[in-house]
Amino acid sequence: MAPEPIDAGDQPSKRALLIAPFPPPISGGVYRPVSWTKYGPDCGWQSDVLTYDNGKQPSEADNVLLSEVPESVSVIRRNPATQLIWPVARRLSVGGEFNEALTWQNTIVKSKEPWTYDAIVASGPPFSTFVAAYYISRRHRKPLVLDYRDEWSETPFKFVQNTPFGRRWEARCLAHASRVIYTTQSQKQHAISVFGGDLAAKAVVFPNGWDETHKSEAPVA
Repeated sequence: MAPEPIDAGDQPSKRALLIAPFPPPISGGVYRPVSWTKYGPDCGWQSDVLTYDNGKQPSEADNVLLSEVPESVSVIRRNPATQLIWPVARRLSVGGEFNEALTWQNTIVKSKEPWTYDAIVASGPPFSTFVAAYYISRRHRKPLVLDYRDEWSETPFKFVQNTPFGRRWEARCLAHASRVIYTTQSQKQHAISVFGGDLAAKAVVFPNGWDETHKSEAPVA
């Protein structure tokens, strides 16, 4: 569902760098980040996106979803050819490739664009996005926001690799974050019981919802 609009004047008052999977291609993880770029301006936020380029030709569905992203959103796509080759980092997993996290943050370090972001937002999995956002947040001294679409080191699923190295990085990211977002109350409470500390004071729940503009116009038989 779209957020309640606020009076933000003629332009969004804040800008965020969103590090997340993003179309194309389409996957279950792209809809939430797309909704933030689409409806964020209604709440006074403009987001640009840092993501990866999988090098594949986008499908018609890919392009339709991408067309919903406002033209004002800059999508920075890291080309696969720019992947850093650090053998040790490639053997480490943080619920995603640690090498990928380093490459993402290196893309921003080498960017010639002026730094104008008020916050860094990362959505995972993969949780290499969290590690990249941590580095960027520390470098530019801007607040870090973490959005959990699924669990990280507490995952009950096989699509997120659970390692002691990743567990340590999760604790580090949580300690540094200014706000942590979960999709359900039970997910939030479980994280608080495991990681404790000051997580309860900065954890919030943004449930998954639906976009009413996606209603099918097909006739019902």
